[in-house]
Amino acid sequence: MKKCGFEKIKGVESLYRYRPTGKYYARFVVNGKEVRRSIGTTDRDLAKRQLAQPQSQAATVDPCASKITLARLCDRYLATVRYQASKTMPTRRTLLLSLGIFFRRSSLATINDQVRYRSV
Repeated sequence: MKKCGFEKIKGVESLYRYRPTGKYYARFVVNGKEVRRSIGTTDRDLAKRQLAQPQSQAATVDPCASKITLARLCDRYLATVRYQASKTMPTRRTLLLSLGIFFRRSSLATINDQVRYRSV
């Protein structure tokens, strides 16, 4: 019987192969969180050469991320949870709508200051 799951590639740090498909994955830690990214190949030599690319992409911070508004962030969050139970969604929408009204068009970079001043 063939084992399922990820197999560590000996001699290459952060490189794993998913046994059922044979595809290679980079497995590494960014900001304390484990990240697995497909390298998109079943060729070992090509996977070894392309191993650094997913790591550098995950470590790069989007410079526009601090300019995102809370409303846009809430929309992105709702898109990720839309498959949850139907009774859960109205509660989440109400909560996010309340946050949006409270902070209006504030960017995430300025929200911390607003919370500090409003709580005084």
